[in-house]
Amino acid sequence: MKYLQEEGSKSDEEDRKSSLEAMEKTNVDLELWKESSENLFNNVLVKRKTGKQLFCLPKREGAEFSSVAKIADEDVKRFSRTRRQKDVVLPSSINATNLQKLFLRNCSRVVELPAIENATNLQVLDLHNCSSLLELPPSIVSATNLKKLDISGCSQLKCFPEISTNIEILNLIETAIKEVPLSIMSWSRLSYFEMSYFESLNEFPHALDIITDLVLIREDIQEIPPWVKGMSRSGVLRLYDCKNLVSLPQLSDNLEYIVADNCQSLERLGCSFNNREIHLIFPNCFNLNQEARDLIMHTSTDGYAIFSGTQVPACFIHRAISGDYLKIKLKESPLPTSLRFKACIMLVKVNEETSNDDSLTVVAIDIVDKQNDLEVLCTPSSRCINAPLTEHIYTFEVKAEEVTSTELVFEFTTLISNWKIAECGLLQILEVPSC
Repeated sequence: MKYLQEEGSKSDEEDRKSSLEAMEKTNVDLELWKESSENLFNNVLVKRKTGKQLFCLPKREGAEFSSVAKIADEDVKRFSRTRRQKDVVLPSSINATNLQKLFLRNCSRVVELPAIENATNLQVLDLHNCSSLLELPPSIVSATNLKKLDISGCSQLKCFPEISTNIEILNLIETAIKEVPLSIMSWSRLSYFEMSYFESLNEFPHALDIITDLVLIREDIQEIPPWVKGMSRSGVLRLYDCKNLVSLPQLSDNLEYIVADNCQSLERLGCSFNNREIHLIFPNCFNLNQEARDLIMHTSTDGYAIFSGTQVPACFIHRAISGDYLKIKLKESPLPTSLRFKACIMLVKVNEETSNDDSLTVVAIDIVDKQNDLEVLCTPSSRCINAPLTEHIYTFEVKAEEVTSTELVFEFTTLISNWKIAECGLLQILEVPSC
């Protein structure tokens, strides 16, 4: 799952492709994203809840709606109602045989859905945060072309949905579902399955081989169950508000994202990270000990890391304590064709009073050969930062290629939103750090 990965790429086309793939993989409908006045790019693991910025899909609580919705036209291919509409009046059945996408996000007043026997071409059903919805209509099984079902936040739903076995993406986070049928093992097209942790989940061992994204939102949980390590397909582990969790055990090397947000007692990471694709996201975990911080900071990865801090660590020997510009002098002779660096940045808001959307910023990385006044190829050329925070440290690796000079200038620039670089630092990967 991609944060779940918004790294910059070598070309604008690759950047666009990466962004679209990220949104697709996190159930963000691209049409809805294009039409919305909000920047829904932060659907890649960005969540706002009770005034906090969390790293997951957005959950808009108390949403209001402003118009009446009716679905009757057989030629309708896409129907959407978002938080802007106040009342959603649905018919008893939907006869739109050409309907492909149905969005009823945040419709908190919807208790039941109409029968959809004839919606045989329905491919996407998005019911995110329909918190009063009690059940799905039995006729949903007739939607044999259904590829995506998002019922995350439907907190009253207790029964696992009886749906087409052709489903590809299934999101059951923050529902009351406490069972996973054995038949799911035969759903050969299911590639992405999000589910919330519950105590008896290990009683469904077949589920442990299917879940790709496990979410724990439990204040009382004190340790991660050992069976979590054995989840063979899980690429994402998300921990929210686990305020009694003190340490993390060794976890699966299959994980590409570990998100621990507001885990206030978390101190130790009793694990190592051997996956080059790992992303280590630890916002608002203020009690991490130095060993844990060093592990997060210096894990070799193509991903990135986030953890709390008030200044660039001293182990980044090239530092700018005020600004976004660094000049370094290389000692290698002869120069290698490429050099790798661990970069570190801290962000600050330009204007605290502005109401800009702070869900996303992009940091561009430019490298210049100072002696020859030439631009040096940098990989990646940018990094996306979701839900940027002050007093947090962001680290990632950059590669300078075709280097011909011993003097390089690095510049980090924010491209989106009301943020700028407060401090930055660099550490050449060959150096052995000791913070």
